[in-house]
Amino acid sequence: LERSAWVSVVLMLVGLYVVRDGNMFSSLACTVAILLWRIGIPWRGLAAVSLAFCGFMFVYGPPLLMHIPIYASYVGAYLSHSWLDASSVADYLIRIVGNSTNIAMRTIFFNDRGGLNILAPVGLVSGVSMLAAFCFAAWSFIRNDERKTAVFASLMLLVALAVLSVNPLVQPRYLMPYAVAFFMLVQRQYGQEEKKNIWGAAIALTVLGIVGYGVLPIPHPPVPIVHEFWLY
Repeated sequence: LERSAWVSVVLMLVGLYVVRDGNMFSSLACTVAILLWRIGIPWRGLAAVSLAFCGFMFVYGPPLLMHIPIYASYVGAYLSHSWLDASSVADYLIRIVGNSTNIAMRTIFFNDRGGLNILAPVGLVSGVSMLAAFCFAAWSFIRNDERKTAVFASLMLLVALAVLSVNPLVQPRYLMPYAVAFFMLVQRQYGQEEKKNIWGAAIALTVLGIVGYGVLPIPHPPVPIVHEFWLY
């Protein structure tokens, strides 16, 4: 990258840290991955290494880094909630699946007064779109895509998912900017047949997931409270 581009990247990361630290870490990871990809490292290898490294940090990060005061207080606050006390590779994989699907499959349609949650339709459309983006990225990964734009966008999305899933309090909505960027980059890279099949798969997974979450003994998200309504 040219020096002016590096300055822009650094300023962007600083700005993201002020607004949302989770987005800063994921953007930093994507920047590193893109640089390594441009050097010539295969993108599927980069995505796999990112998932493996983040899974390692999810399991072993706390015991390895608890001697760093700021990290210890950061993690200690999270682990004070028993439901966040996750420490295995299986827990990390569950977070990967959850961050990919929760917005689509766990939308709450009614508020505490029995009325319609007006943000529910927006959340559902956003969630299905994000899930479709992951399906497109997974399809590119499986077929070892040679379409450069699709590869670039898929790498960015998968690395962002891997990094954000390390922190047990980061929510799936953090990934929406990457899903939007993905579609902006790849909308002309896929054929009509591919688009139809992948969107069909995303919608089918959403329906199955909504039914599954309704049947399985999994805690439901909190019901929206009318007088505490917010957009943030």
